[in-house]
This record gives sequence, structure tokens and C-alpha cells, in this order.
Amino acid sequence: MMASPLFMQADEVDPVQEMMDWLKDENNHLWAAYQDDKPLGHIRIQPQGETFISAHPGAMNITGAFVGPDSRHAGVGALLLNTVMAWLHA
Repeated sequence: MMASPLFMQADEVDPVQEMMDWLKDENNHLWAAYQDDKPLGHIRIQPQGETFISAHPGAMNITGAFVGPDSRHAGVGALLLNTVMAWLHA
């Protein structure tokens, strides 16, 4: 995830442990799209966003989204986003 198109500072972090810690919060949610056991992309939401503007009790923030280069332009991102929106609406 540190490669383009993201330009984030590469910290010495264990990504698996970081995700496991993130998922411990009961109001953090992650969806992943797979095809034949191959991960295509993911999207994650949580109540806290990047600024105080997004701090609203009825709002959730997309805090991570990625679709692999081979799966872009195939509707995977839209599928993930629509799934999250339907879940939130329900």
C-alpha cells in the first residue's frame, strides 16, 4: 500500500497487527471483494474521519479503499461502495 498512487510515509508497522487492532473497535467495518480466492479490493469505514467536520453521530467515514490494478475499471470499487451504502441504509 505504500506504492503509487498512495504517497504515505513508510513507517515500520506490522500491517497485520495494525489491522487486527483496528478491527477490535466494534464500530470499525471492513469489506473485501474476492474472485476465486483472489482478493480484488477492500473498503473500510469508521466513525472517526480526518477532521472534526466529519464528527457526526449519524455519519461514517471511508478511511480506506483500494482496488488492485488488474481489477480497476471492472466495477469492483462501485460494488464495494454500493454494498457499504446499502448496509448503512439498512
